[in-house]
Amino acid sequence: MDPVLRFVFIAIASCVYAALPFLVGLDFGRSFLHPALIALIVVLFALSGVSFFAGGNLGPGVREARGNRWSFSFS
Repeated sequence: MDPVLRFVFIAIASCVYAALPFLVGLDFGRSFLHPALIALIVVLFALSGVSFFAGGNLGPGVREARGNRWSFSFS
């Protein structure tokens, strides 16, 4: 995936997730001053930054060749 497109997806998803408490009706000024919510948002964006460089994907990967399995017998 193109790095710019990946960055845009990560940024949009992080912002939407961070905005969820405010979208459900919590007061922005009062909620944003809560220390637990501040810590959650800081950790969210820190992990979002790390996820950009991690390079993970949801692809199926490469299947294992079943004929190439080793078997140990201890009898």
